[in-house]
Amino acid sequence: NLLYNKMKLEDITEKDRDDIIRLTKIKSVMQYVGNGKIWDTEKVDRFIGYNLKEVGSKDRREYYYKITDNKFVGIIGVHPFQSFKGYYLSVMILPEEQRKGYYRKSIVQLSERIKKEGIKTDRIKILVRTNNQRMISLSEKNYYFNTERQIKNESFYEFFYFLRKYSYLFLSSNTEKGIVKNIFDKRGNWEPFNEKKYRTPDYLYIYGDYKFDKKFFKTSSLLKNVSDYGKGKITNKRLLFESLQKIPGGEKYLSPNYSINAFHIDYQKVEKMFQKDKPMIFKPVHGLGGFGVRVVKDFEDFQQLTKNTKFLDDLKNVKEGRLSREKVSEWVLQEYIDSPLLLKGKKFHIRLYFLVYHNLKYLLKKGLIFNANKKYKQEDYHNKDIHDSHSYTKTVEQVMKYPEDLSYLGKEKNEKIWKQIMDLFSKIGKIEDFNCYPESKDCYRITGADVMITEDLKVKIIEINENPGLPTIKSNFGKMIFENEMNLIVDSVFPPQNKIEEDNDFVQV
Repeated sequence: NLLYNKMKLEDITEKDRDDIIRLTKIKSVMQYVGNGKIWDTEKVDRFIGYNLKEVGSKDRREYYYKITDNKFVGIIGVHPFQSFKGYYLSVMILPEEQRKGYYRKSIVQLSERIKKEGIKTDRIKILVRTNNQRMISLSEKNYYFNTERQIKNESFYEFFYFLRKYSYLFLSSNTEKGIVKNIFDKRGNWEPFNEKKYRTPDYLYIYGDYKFDKKFFKTSSLLKNVSDYGKGKITNKRLLFESLQKIPGGEKYLSPNYSINAFHIDYQKVEKMFQKDKPMIFKPVHGLGGFGVRVVKDFEDFQQLTKNTKFLDDLKNVKEGRLSREKVSEWVLQEYIDSPLLLKGKKFHIRLYFLVYHNLKYLLKKGLIFNANKKYKQEDYHNKDIHDSHSYTKTVEQVMKYPEDLSYLGKEKNEKIWKQIMDLFSKIGKIEDFNCYPESKDCYRITGADVMITEDLKVKIIEINENPGLPTIKSNFGKMIFENEMNLIVDSVFPPQNKIEEDNDFVQV
């Protein structure tokens, strides 16, 4: 652009007095600057005098320049703000020169000047009045939103223009750094976190075993892919079922279920829960390291399981491990889906990915299909190869995909299933349970939701997993999920320098 070849920032001199007087008397310009009032000539003279004094001074605190393009265009600069830490931006551009790209180009040149001056800051802070819609829209697309501020009874949005690249720390034991780096590099303004340069990463991504590494529990960041599950409802089977039952229309997505205290089982009460020829599934509310989840064909079978010495010993061992007695005691007895839809004759469930970002809820349109090892039959309920679709050993590339591998049902039936799934998650989205950990300024999370489909095409929620077992980024499916996270959340928080395709497989529910 020829405009940018000629545009430059220059020191302000007394020769600029008439231009500055003309600029600062325009109400449409000055209503968004400082106190929102036009300047008188006395204030203009003080401004020019102050700049003449500041240029070249070792104690310089304010850095203002005129924007020129073989003519006077406006003024841009930074200054400390008494009420807050850091350097704040001021910009005034003549109305006839607005919407020509001068603002964005001049802030780039200003950042270069600031670096040469040796100012100890890595960001320019921008205050935008909440009624300045055009500047808000521009800032949201290009800068990091920090917070809302109140100054003398006026509301402002505060944005950051970083004088450096954003930094990311991607923690996963099963990743290829090259793949991750390429995803960030194509955005043009990211670099791997270097603890020698920065105190904390801007974006912290934690996966797998790193989620349980206490070393990273208090690592602060501007954005983290982990939220506080301490008061979580949707990943607690009992609370999920109880909450869904209270939402109109939510109960139809549940199989009848009952809460059980595994240490104090009221067998008289439990016996009434069983219906003739209706098997039940007994499972812990919280993940117990693989222990639990049993299908019992009748009440007698349930008694034999729960009074068995091995079951009681296993309960005790888990209690003495990382979970409290309260968590270990919480179990659910749920009516078993004994007429499931089958895929190649086998029972299966669909793993769906549910992303929550504050009050925004999204569902990935694609999922994974996990099937049992052997063909289904309504008998031999203790045989996990028949009744457990979680006991898979395939790689993610070998696992069947949703919705592709259900195409045999035809368009109409698949649309019926998807419509129910969307309705189910719109209801799950009404269950409030989102909180960031205190060390993170902002966060989001992905959970893994398991659903089953009955032979008459009714969708049933099985559980929602806090740690969804996301496929490694080395797999095509895992890479697709992470790129979707970047497009949907990370790019909205940290606007990329380069244009990125906005197509996304997450749909809002």
